[in-house]
Amino acid sequence: MVKKMKDTTDVTSNFGSGIESTEIVSPGIPYETSLSEKLYCKELAELCKPNPATQHAQQQKAVLKTSGGDDAFIVTERSLELPCILESLKSPSGDFQGETFCPATTAVQEKYPNLCRSVRFHGCTSSTGEHFLLIEKLAAGNSWNLSKQEAISRGRKCAIVLRTNAEQKMYECSTADVEIADTLDEAAFDTLCEQAFGGLIIDSPDHPVLKRLLPSGDIWEGV
Repeated sequence: MVKKMKDTTDVTSNFGSGIESTEIVSPGIPYETSLSEKLYCKELAELCKPNPATQHAQQQKAVLKTSGGDDAFIVTERSLELPCILESLKSPSGDFQGETFCPATTAVQEKYPNLCRSVRFHGCTSSTGEHFLLIEKLAAGNSWNLSKQEAISRGRKCAIVLRTNAEQKMYECSTADVEIADTLDEAAFDTLCEQAFGGLIIDSPDHPVLKRLLPSGDIWEGV
């Protein structure tokens, strides 16, 4: 379809999700929007729509931690153990950037036991008053897991600083000279868990994480 002659530069079309298309048209020259351009704009609009799975993963990343960084914290008595399916997060260049932890229902565990692993999430309070969940993978002992277990045990007795040592493949834990009150009550702990796992529970074959991890053609029956 050929658009009518335009005498000035025309800014038109909003394709949704905050994406605008700008048409620059020379005075007096007819401009035709090709099918390929229309399809491109439609695809671009789709790509820019919020992805619920990605949003949930980002929300989880803000709540779950593998260490405390430079902040001192204590490990409270509140914890939650869940069977989870883990998906690695990678940068565009392929660098490892963490994992998404997706709790699996009983039916999913029974169908795909090799995809599930037990993980315990410990409620923690930092020296700044922040609440978060510290990740503990319950697996055969390796240097990462064993050093994390020791740190959690110490963190229940006093404030600690927990950092990762990639070279030694372990966590380094030191005692912090600070008093931290346990302000993580049951309601706050429940809120943390909701923030961490809401929208990420795998209970059907339609879950995007399961679709990405399962081989193509794998049939899900009776789940």
